[in-house]
Amino acid sequence: MKTFSNTVPIGKLFENSRFTIPEIQRDYAWDAKKEVSKLLEDMWKYFKVTDHKTSPQYFIGTIIVYSEGNKDDAKQIMDGQQRITSLTSLMAAIKSHIEKEANASNKKRKTELEDLAEQIEDKFLFDFVNNRPVPKLQPKSQDTIDTIKQMIQMDGHSPESSFEDHPSSITKGKLYLALKWFYHRVYKLAHEANPDDPVSEIIDFYNLITEKIVVTLTTTTTIGMAFQMFVSVNGAGKPLNAFDLLRGLLVAKSHALGIDTEVSKEIRFLSKDMKMIEKTGSGDGNVKTCMLNWTEVRNGKNIQENDIAGQLEKEIREFTEYTEFEEMIRELRNFIIAAHFLNTNRILKVPGFMQHRRVMGMSGKNSSWKAQHMLIYTALWCSGRSHKEIDAVMDAVEWVSIRGGWSQIANVLENIYPVYANKILYEENVNDWFDDFISSLTEVLNKADINGFSHLEKDPISESKATVLLHKVRGSYKDPGPGKALNNCNACPCMPEGAPSPWNCPPERQQPKSISGLLGNWFLMKDIQDKEIGKFQVVPSGRIKQMLENANTGIEVSNLEQIQRKISNGDSWKTSDIRARRDELLNLVEQHWPKEFVRPKF
Repeated sequence: MKTFSNTVPIGKLFENSRFTIPEIQRDYAWDAKKEVSKLLEDMWKYFKVTDHKTSPQYFIGTIIVYSEGNKDDAKQIMDGQQRITSLTSLMAAIKSHIEKEANASNKKRKTELEDLAEQIEDKFLFDFVNNRPVPKLQPKSQDTIDTIKQMIQMDGHSPESSFEDHPSSITKGKLYLALKWFYHRVYKLAHEANPDDPVSEIIDFYNLITEKIVVTLTTTTTIGMAFQMFVSVNGAGKPLNAFDLLRGLLVAKSHALGIDTEVSKEIRFLSKDMKMIEKTGSGDGNVKTCMLNWTEVRNGKNIQENDIAGQLEKEIREFTEYTEFEEMIRELRNFIIAAHFLNTNRILKVPGFMQHRRVMGMSGKNSSWKAQHMLIYTALWCSGRSHKEIDAVMDAVEWVSIRGGWSQIANVLENIYPVYANKILYEENVNDWFDDFISSLTEVLNKADINGFSHLEKDPISESKATVLLHKVRGSYKDPGPGKALNNCNACPCMPEGAPSPWNCPPERQQPKSISGLLGNWFLMKDIQDKEIGKFQVVPSGRIKQMLENANTGIEVSNLEQIQRKISNGDSWKTSDIRARRDELLNLVEQHWPKEFVRPKF
């Protein structure tokens, strides 16, 4: 692998080069009155205002390209396609102004101007491949290709007249609008600077662009390295993500094998499925997470986001058959669908589905996508495991997460979950690896020196974590997952203050007449002081009556009746009662998640 970087003027960038915009790139997106205008105005300001002795060059950014073939092959643009496309459009506009002037000039000047127009063509617009002229810039969409072809041969005409017969899909496109802006704005600026001979001003501007406007050009031989460099230097705009890269790698490799038509059909289905993920959050965050989780599961190891590109490239480079493309794409599609269902509030009529979502609460508000254990559950779901197997794996994850206090052991679990998620996805028998899984989790707890649940006495407890704890302890049959309905698990709605996420329920201290599970209230109110009890507007006896009406387990009814009898006998209401209930709950938690994991039968 070779990588070269140097700073070059725009003329050198285009000279003896052809550029291709790969499938992974989005189409041209610069707005004529924003980014296009700023580029032109900045360069014109440098042309007319800046002292070139003190600032001999003007830098307009970084270009990253890759080429796996010889030096004559087209360069694939990883970063910089908006600038390269815009500069191509600007050169086409300048060339047309020069050609228009040539048509109205005397013989000598006409020859000079035609020679200059031909120089612009050779340097910026056309190249010869097998003795045939082709545009130096090859975009990916057909409308953009047609726009490029037409704009570099306007032959002295305006964009309006040159594109008169073209469809609205082109004349309303970003690239055509950029061309029109360049054509009219550059002439207006030149005329303001030199009313007697604006074209001479345009020619001087062209020469300055060619020689003094510079970029840093980085060329590498692999798409993986190009992608990593792009991620590290790109700080603006909408960057590519690993899914864009995957599609590009699949298209490029299938094209080299001559099977791109068949593979492209599979990619279209894949893209449609990934759209579901994209719509679940702002930007590309959930897409990135899904791709990272899938790559980790596929490889059975923890992978950094910037390393996904190299990992995918290494694997796809070895593909030789259509079935390899099909297998990878369909596996990812299954993973996407599973991840989507597990991370949304959609209620599916699938036996056991709600129970399998219960541990999502351990992650807190809207963060289940990034939870480490989510890749385990996604692998379980898309591999079609039995409900008993799923429950067994989830029990183990709950056990290590709750006993370990989650944050204390999170980094270590990052290296364990992908290993066993890979086994889930590719091995038939859970019994073959389940004991090793438990041993790995036990070792994590032992190294962290965690002996019990004392951390729960001091750590802040969110509603989501409490729900996970209570769901097992109380034996609730209702949905423990995120949801706003009041008929959810009684530990879910209207918990005390500081606990609402991710259910967005009103805090109990603000709504003292709310109804919630007995154990949930006792546990989450462990930090209440005696002086705060008076803030509750409902008397204890009335509150107990409300709870009894909504209790759905025997343990709740029994405990509530015991408290009711105590209050009826005139006993006072103290925080010591809350602490006693907290300790009682911790004992129950210890019974359900003892120090040594109890292996279930499946």
